[in-house]
Amino acid sequence: MARTRKPKFTSALIVVDTRESLPLGFPGSTRKALATGDYSVVGMEERVAIERKTLGDFYTCVGRERARFQRELERLAAMTYPAVVIEASLSDVLHGHEFSRVHPTSAIGSILGWSVKHRLPFFLAENRRRCRSMVYHLLRHFWRHHREETDGHND
Repeated sequence: MARTRKPKFTSALIVVDTRESLPLGFPGSTRKALATGDYSVVGMEERVAIERKTLGDFYTCVGRERARFQRELERLAAMTYPAVVIEASLSDVLHGHEFSRVHPTSAIGSILGWSVKHRLPFFLAENRRRCRSMVYHLLRHFWRHHREETDGHND
């Protein structure tokens, strides 16, 4: 009996929101306006979304754009798998942001509070390269899990 090859997850399956100003650079990815988040998987845009934040973006969301960001978190929380990936280390967050009046412990408190309230994982990815890898692998794991559920495949 011929063995069928299992489909592989590639960056061509990644959808990048058109409003993402500095995309992480996944070769072959698709640009599309996403209702929620910055990254998703082709055909699964309503089920999975990853919101990416730089340290500066994150501090803006904790501070002056807090109400807007909380609405974004509510939309994310309605998805099967949402996540927020911050392009910074814990040390970076704790040292604060030079352009923000938000105290670093308040920023950490916001992450903890939002993760509990919305059952939403927040990941700290030390730098852009690690952020890119984390987003890729989160989407790949979701895609694999979805395949296992719907097709009965095991990778």
